[in-house]
Amino acid sequence: MKYENIPPQIAAKLNESVVRVRRILLVRGTCVTLAVFVASVLAIMAIDAMVTIYVSWVRWLLWACCVGATAAVGWLALIKPMRRKFTAAEIAALIERNHPELEERLSTVVELAQSGDLTSSSRLMEEITKDAVKDVQTVSPKKEFTGRTVKPRFIAAAIAVGILILLFAAFPHQEIEQHGT
Repeated sequence: MKYENIPPQIAAKLNESVVRVRRILLVRGTCVTLAVFVASVLAIMAIDAMVTIYVSWVRWLLWACCVGATAAVGWLALIKPMRRKFTAAEIAALIERNHPELEERLSTVVELAQSGDLTSSSRLMEEITKDAVKDVQTVSPKKEFTGRTVKPRFIAAAIAVGILILLFAAFPHQEIEQHGT
């Protein structure tokens, strides 16, 4: 992203943070979407195993529900978050949330630089900017934006895929035997 009037050191750290947040959102959304898809397939398999379905439109309806649920979750958990635009002020506020020692210097510099408010005392702005540039060097996007929110979604997706793999491993020829081929 291009940040106007923001010192390059701060802009670079904001860019790194945005990339990290987007990567986390991508992995989280992908895991949730995969988990819903596989859980839907497992539900269809369970219904098919418990009930004899005589008409094909019922199977098509089940698959349409599976695709619809997956598409809805994909939109809400993957596409919509990935389309979100992050402003420099939002990212600076997210960083400062975990760093009270920054005393809002980072967000102050970002907001004033973006608003183009150059009417403030130039000496004061130089000092705040110098402190913010020094402070931002201690910030690590990997530490600020961890993948801990990804873990439960990854576990859910792994369990769903694991169950599906176990079923196919336990009953490799089930489909062939049912249709007599």
